[in-house]
Amino acid sequence: MARAEQTLIGYATEPYSWPEWLAAAGVPDLKPAGLLKFEQMYFALQAASEGLGVVLVPLFLAMDDMIAGNLCTPFGLRHARQRHYFASSTRSGPVVDSFYEWLTREGRDTEQSMAKWIDTQESCSVASAGPKLSPAVAVRTPQSARA
Repeated sequence: MARAEQTLIGYATEPYSWPEWLAAAGVPDLKPAGLLKFEQMYFALQAASEGLGVVLVPLFLAMDDMIAGNLCTPFGLRHARQRHYFASSTRSGPVVDSFYEWLTREGRDTEQSMAKWIDTQESCSVASAGPKLSPAVAVRTPQSARA
């Protein structure tokens, strides 16, 4: 059984668990260096920011830290899951229509901005990243570890 050099960080409400991700990456029997489990996603992301391991989080939550160079995706974005959101209302009228149009436009703009930024990035190099797996895995970057 292969052994990863990173601690896997999880949280109680994760929509995509490490066992699912490891299976999708083709290494279902990978034994991590350790496991950390938090109640809230924010705490799990903070643990990765502090250099305690790697975490599976929605990309939009880690994007600001990635742009700032504090977090990275050491395995790229393979096996990342796309999320879709839908707006629905039992009411109609100019205010609801205007809000819906704004929400749709902001979501589209955010997705386009993220896609442009992602296209310019390469996977970060983390010395102990372990086997080449991948998704919206975030880890503290070597640069931020020295800061």
